[in-house]
Amino acid sequence: MLREGYDDKKCLEELTEEELGRVLPERLVKRIKSRIKEEKENQEAKKPTDQRKLTTGELKTETGNLQPATILEIDPHRSDRIIFSGKEVKVTPLAFSLISLLAQNRGKVLTYDYLLGTIWKENEDATYVQVTFHLSKIRRFILKAIGNNKRNIEFDEISS
Repeated sequence: MLREGYDDKKCLEELTEEELGRVLPERLVKRIKSRIKEEKENQEAKKPTDQRKLTTGELKTETGNLQPATILEIDPHRSDRIIFSGKEVKVTPLAFSLISLLAQNRGKVLTYDYLLGTIWKENEDATYVQVTFHLSKIRRFILKAIGNNKRNIEFDEISS
């Protein structure tokens, strides 16, 4: 590949699969392009933001206008808490990482393997039980913070 002038990673990123296919086997081209795409997605997900806000639903203002309602606020500089429906919820760093990962992938289906490989990558013995345990624990933290009223308990039962 050096003969053709492809001497660094940036060159590989700029080339199309067809151009790479002229000098490499197709399966290797696919692996290279897949890895480059994966690295870019990981870099995008790790980019710091001042604060992430997820909005769902709308609230009526005093004038009767509808405006988006902020449900979840995540501040990467405060991994000890999140703001859920305007209430501060104390969380563990692991719970914060899980919530943040789920928020970054809003609307996507994430497999247990993906969650385990991202959050528990150093622990080879991690299982899906850990994921469900921590999700349940996060729900309890949130319910405790926002109140165990009938509406919140019913919502939690529906979402479980």
